[in-house]
Amino acid sequence: MKFQYAIIIALCPIVLSAQTKTKITWKDIYKTYGASPFQLNAFSNSSAPFSYSVAGGKAACITLNGRDVTINRAGYVKIKAEQNAVSGFTAADTTITLSISQKTLLVTADSVSRHYGDPNPDFTLKYNGFVNGDSPEKLETAPAGKTIANIDSNAGKYPITVSGGKDTNYFFIPHAGTLTITQRPLTVTADSASRFYGDPNPEFKLKYNGFVNDDHEDKLEIAPVGKTTAIAASNVGKYTITVSGGKDTNYFFIAHAGTLTITKRPLTVTAKNTTKIYGAQNPILSLSSLSYDGKTSWDSYSSITANLIVKYDTNKFAERSDTGTYLGAIVVSGESSNSNYYITPKNGNLKITQRPLKVSAKDTTKIYGDPIPIINKSSLSYDGKTSWDSYSSITANLSVKCDSTKITERSDTGTYLGAVVVYGE
Repeated sequence: MKFQYAIIIALCPIVLSAQTKTKITWKDIYKTYGASPFQLNAFSNSSAPFSYSVAGGKAACITLNGRDVTINRAGYVKIKAEQNAVSGFTAADTTITLSISQKTLLVTADSVSRHYGDPNPDFTLKYNGFVNGDSPEKLETAPAGKTIANIDSNAGKYPITVSGGKDTNYFFIPHAGTLTITQRPLTVTADSASRFYGDPNPEFKLKYNGFVNDDHEDKLEIAPVGKTTAIAASNVGKYTITVSGGKDTNYFFIAHAGTLTITKRPLTVTAKNTTKIYGAQNPILSLSSLSYDGKTSWDSYSSITANLIVKYDTNKFAERSDTGTYLGAIVVSGESSNSNYYITPKNGNLKITQRPLKVSAKDTTKIYGDPIPIINKSSLSYDGKTSWDSYSSITANLSVKCDSTKITERSDTGTYLGAVVVYGE
C-alpha cells in the first residue's frame, strides 16, 4: 500500500487567563413564626446555580426543599448558600442566619360576674393570633386567669389578670378582664304580728334568708325595718307590714311583706253589786251603774255601751226572795256598739238585807195595887210588814211583858215610860 498523504502536525497554543472570584451577596433573614413559605434568594456575580443547606442552629425550625423554605417553629437556623466554579468564576459559599421570632399572641381574660359569697368561676381566655392551626391546647404551658378576689371579697370590680404561660412559638400580650362581684340577693320577710285595738304597735321582727360568709343582721351597714301605716287608734282589721330601708354593699334586699292583724279589744263590763231591803222593789238599773276596764282614752262610753243591757236575772231570785246574796243576779248582755271592742261581761250580785219592822207595844193601864197585867202579843202593832207575810210568821219568837225593873205590883200611880217591853227576834 502506498501512502498518498503526508501528515503535518500543527501545534495550537493554550491561552491560560486568571479566574474571577465569585462574590455572593446574602443577608441574614428575619421572619416571624407563622409567616408564609418563601424562597431563598442569594445573589452573586457568577451564573452558577446555588445550592442551599442547613449549616447549623435548630434544623427542625424549618423544612428546606431546594430554595423553598417552610417555617416550622420559632428559633434560628444557619443556612449555607454554595456555587460551584464555572468558566471564569471560582467556587464560593456563604452562611447566613435565619431568625424566626415568636408570633405575638393576644390573650384576653373574659369579663365575668358572680354574686358576693360565691366562689370564683373558672376564668376563660380568648386568643387572637394563632397560626398554623394552633390552639390553646397545643401551647406548652397555657396562661391562666387570676384575680385577688376571693369568696369573702366585697361586691365591686376586680381585675382578672392573664398570668403565666409559656410557648416556643408565641409571645403573650395579656389583656385583663374584669370580675364584677354583684350584690347577693337577701330575702327579708316581715313576720306577721297581731295586737289589740288601742295598743301600740309591737316591734316588728324580720326574717332573713340568703346570708353567706357568717354574715348576719348585725353586720349589715343599715338593717331594714318593718313599718306599717296602722297606729294605736286604727280600726280592727289587717294592715301590711312593709320592709323598709336598709343598705349594704354586699346585699340587695328582696322584701316580703307581713300582716299586722288588729283584733277587737277586750272590754270587761262589770255590773255593780246592788243591795235592796227584803220586800222592796228592785232598784232601777242603768248603764251608768256599770264599770269598765279596758277602754281606750279616746273612745267614749256612749260609743261602746249603746247596745248593752243590764237587768236582773229573775231565774235567780224573785220579789219575795229571802234575805241573802244572790250571785250573778245582775246580768250584763249585748254587744259593743263599737266594732273595735268585744264585751266580756261580769255580772253583779244582789244582796237582800233584812227589812226593818217596827213593833210597838200598846200602852197599858192598871189600878194601883193590882197585879201586873199579862200582855198578849195580839196587842202589838206593826209598821213595815210586807203584804204577803203573816204576823204569825213574824212574831213567833217575840214576847211582850212589863219590865219589872221599871214597875212592880206596888208601884205608885203614875206613867211608867217604856215599862211595856217587846223583845225577841
